[in-house]
Amino acid sequence: MTILYGSNSGTCQSLAKSLSSSAARCGFHAKVMEMDAAVQKVPKRQPVVIITPSYDGQPTENAKHFLSWLESLDATDNKAFEGVEYAVFGCGHST
Repeated sequence: MTILYGSNSGTCQSLAKSLSSSAARCGFHAKVMEMDAAVQKVPKRQPVVIITPSYDGQPTENAKHFLSWLESLDATDNKAFEGVEYAVFGCGHST
């Protein structure tokens, strides 16, 4: 399992590390990485969890390259995500 996070204040990084610990207790080996570290190399054939907020629709500092890469992908050519099973947790608050 790979847990990718975007975080400016550390909240999503903490959530990613907490999820990693919980996953380990359930028998998963979980690798925690910043989202930018997964540009052009999103893990395949394993669960991928993305934990990130947005700031008025903008990515965090450590997710900017990942978002740019996603936006550059050809919508008709999805090989970059072929075989990727993922979940996304959008972290936010009520205000």
